[in-house]
Amino acid sequence: GRLKWFPSVHKTKRGTLLAWEHVARFDTDIMARYIGKKKIYNVFSDRWGEQIMPQVQGPWIAWWDLGATANARPRVGVKNILTGKKIIFKPPSRKAFLGPPSIGGNFVYWYQDDNFFAAGRDYKGTIMKARLGRSTRKALFSPRNSNAPMWAGWTAPPAPSANAGFVTWADEKCFQKPALAGCLGNRFGRNVWIVSKRGGTPRRKTTHRGDQAYPAMGPRRRDFAGPGRRQR
Repeated sequence: GRLKWFPSVHKTKRGTLLAWEHVARFDTDIMARYIGKKKIYNVFSDRWGEQIMPQVQGPWIAWWDLGATANARPRVGVKNILTGKKIIFKPPSRKAFLGPPSIGGNFVYWYQDDNFFAAGRDYKGTIMKARLGRSTRKALFSPRNSNAPMWAGWTAPPAPSANAGFVTWADEKCFQKPALAGCLGNRFGRNVWIVSKRGGTPRRKTTHRGDQAYPAMGPRRRDFAGPGRRQR
């Protein structure tokens, strides 16, 4: 059989919806089903393309669309499997980079750097949000914010994790020499940050030296950072 991995699951009134990466012969697609039901939904497939990292909230599924050129110009896809409504968020220009998505409450979030492929790039971006079912996107803060995330490609792209009220992520600010003076004792490594869904200045959640990454938001105001100690 084909590989089926990297699942995401969410319990709803209709049932528990499970989405996963389905590895075909030449690409990866997003599939879903309600646990205990026979019907399998083909959420998104694109021959020769890569769609990965599904996230589930109610009937909505978001995924990272790397396309046929695998990570050259990633997009973010969102689909309601019950109505079939689908929205693909494309980079606003050829200079922009979009990271993998997260769904929290009624919104989808992702990291975006509008100048990542530009000659004068500074590797600073922001966290974008869009209401589920709508195509309008909005930045939670300016990339010129002193606490805006930085990512130059040394590690995996910032992957936000969200609940109904907050968004958290890890970045590479303390990998970049111009930012080291503000790293409060962290000589090297990533840190975890958090911001309200309404936007504002991000706050750093990790406070000790080392590398803290891959945070996951719980249903309430709580986030975890690893490797390292648990942060509340």
